Amino acid sequence: MRANLPPAPPTYDAAYLSRALAALDQVIGQTVTKIEAVESVLLQSPDGSVYKVTVNNAGNLVTTAVPLGQSGSPPY
Repeated sequence: MRANLPPAPPTYDAAYLSRALAALDQVIGQTVTKIEAVESVLLQSPDGSVYKVTVNNAGNLVTTAVPLGQSGSPPY
């Protein structure tokens, strides 16, 4: 995946940022399909805790702590 962004201006420019984000959105929109989407991901924090991250129907991210060290299948 490659996005061709315009050269960055020397100072903050809202119009540039808008164009750059639109270009990224276009590239990402062409490359991510529903087939590639997953229901959840597990992330580990710096202290070693593990969290399941999902998204609800409103588009909000939801994190749930995942208990580790259990025998058998995990409850997630």
